[in-house]
Amino acid sequence: MFDAIRALDRASALSAGDRKRRGVVYTPVALAQSMCEMLAPSLAERVLEPSCGRGVFVFALLHWQRERHGLTWEQAARWAERRLFAGDLDPLALADLAELWAIHFRRHGVRSDFSANLRAGDALFEGYGDERFDAVLGNPPYVRIQNLPASTREAIRDRFSSCAKGNVDLYYAFCEKALDVARRVSFVVPNSLLSNASAKALREKMAPRLTRLIDFGTRRIFAPASAYACVFLVEPLVAAPSASESASPPALAPSSPSRRSPRASARSPSDVRPMANTGPKGKTILGRFNLPEEGGVWRALPFEAFAGRDGRWSLSSLSDPSELSMSTAHASRKNANDSASPADSGTTAKFSAPAQRLGDLADVFMGFGTNGDRCFLLPPGHINATRRGAAWAFKDPLAGVARSIDLALCPRVLKLTKVRDKAAAIDPLGPRIVCPYDVSWSLIPEKDLPTDALGWFSARRAALLARDKGQIDGYDGWHAFGRRQGFFDFAPADRLLLVPAMASSPLSPIDVRAGELGGRFVFTSGFVVRAKNPADTDRVAAFLRSDACWAQLLRAGRAWTGAKDYRSFGARLLRDLSVPAPSAAKQPGNALPAAAQPGVQPTASAERRGARERGQASTHSSRPRPTSARRAPPRTNRLAKGASSAASTIGASRRNPTPSLPT
Repeated sequence: MFDAIRALDRASALSAGDRKRRGVVYTPVALAQSMCEMLAPSLAERVLEPSCGRGVFVFALLHWQRERHGLTWEQAARWAERRLFAGDLDPLALADLAELWAIHFRRHGVRSDFSANLRAGDALFEGYGDERFDAVLGNPPYVRIQNLPASTREAIRDRFSSCAKGNVDLYYAFCEKALDVARRVSFVVPNSLLSNASAKALREKMAPRLTRLIDFGTRRIFAPASAYACVFLVEPLVAAPSASESASPPALAPSSPSRRSPRASARSPSDVRPMANTGPKGKTILGRFNLPEEGGVWRALPFEAFAGRDGRWSLSSLSDPSELSMSTAHASRKNANDSASPADSGTTAKFSAPAQRLGDLADVFMGFGTNGDRCFLLPPGHINATRRGAAWAFKDPLAGVARSIDLALCPRVLKLTKVRDKAAAIDPLGPRIVCPYDVSWSLIPEKDLPTDALGWFSARRAALLARDKGQIDGYDGWHAFGRRQGFFDFAPADRLLLVPAMASSPLSPIDVRAGELGGRFVFTSGFVVRAKNPADTDRVAAFLRSDACWAQLLRAGRAWTGAKDYRSFGARLLRDLSVPAPSAAKQPGNALPAAAQPGVQPTASAERRGARERGQASTHSSRPRPTSARRAPPRTNRLAKGASSAASTIGASRRNPTPSLPT
């Protein structure tokens, strides 16, 4: 069936540009199946998929309920007709879904018509409107609001407070709508939800009810699409009903959709989970970085550690990223929603010993800003001895004259994303900048500037006055730097760690003494880190170089697509990084196989090796590549081709292993 859905999506011939414009990202089957397991709706709950396309979540949930509750195909059909609902903007996609549904059940000797449960229209304002449900799941469209028609933008901003201001996305509105109409919601959305300033209002709405989060980081689970994703689960603020309220399989006779009414959920004993307190304060979040079926455990962390002071969310406070995983063989013996017990994995869902923030151990200094670097950066030259002392001698490329400026006014400038090693950092002939500030970092008045320094600035006066569109009244002077920041005086003996503000692999901080940089210096595109206690410098340097540091930056930094997965980060993020306590280091005997790292599917050899180390038999098996489905536009003869595929693949999900996500 999932192959048939994929075939129909291919037949739609939706171009990459059309998919982007409509916000269509096809959902891998493995992801849909895992989200059904995480949501775990009871048979009594009414469930909605508001942007279903051709039904990958619909069929995933159908098969999940059959396997979870041991339903016959007849019982499964009657359950779905009473409790499962879906909508989409594209009526042709819904027609395809209804036809696939009928074919699927006909192959199993059951007649079932799902068309009454499908509604075409804008899920935010039409479709099922404000009808209430017990649970909502799916993959809403990802579209920047400025790409929508003006009337749609205005309606969304008026209706949904999470979209009232800022450069918001259509999926914000879908999330808010789901929160309003359902008790429990599980969506897969871009992981920009966790950090975008424009999503702050949505995060505030979700925070009291958020219980679980999977952040896939830079893993492209929608490949070839480049969207980075996360999965969240929000639940009620009160505990689930008691075991005495558990549901029985539904009666075989379907009821009329028009007479259905909202009904409270009933959960089986294994479904009951601890809910949040009355608000975010004091609650915990369960987090991870891959699907439960891929190995690893849910880890608990306090909401205060999950939510930064700036309102952004991050799982980077998990103190030991290596403990987030276990082998696939081990995970296959566990319920996907379980946390590991000490007997099972050697790790627990309890809090680890608190890790220190990097900001508690070290000062993180930010660089300077001129708002016009070309007006200050000097051309290559050499150091001359003059009667006044050392000077930087060079030819002014703009004025075409030779100049010599006191070295005290020409400090080294370090662009930390370009400085590769210590030799480049301390090279006295490296890049320099004209710095019109005295030893106390006060601006030298124009009349007191040395002749060649004034000549340099005068040749660039027009460009200097044009900074900030000519609005330079707040500057100290027309020849001043654009920002009063990055002015530091370090003692010559201070050990400094130079860190770039962007990287594609674990950091390699450059360890220098301030005196080696030739007196005062300025820097940009990075940070200078200095341990508050000099005795901690080696520990701080080791942490910055560590995989634990890089894992946090990967998850919390801003992702940049390209040939490599780059991350950029600010001083605040660096200060908030969790530095494991020295005593908390894992012993070699507890080390996990390399293949069991977060978000990485173990290879066959690594899985067998990991199983031997635990004294277990390997359960690794090869898995097919994932199939996927989302909505698509019409195409002639689509259904005939898709139905043929369906006929050959009906029941394939029960015969074949569960597909895996792309790694």
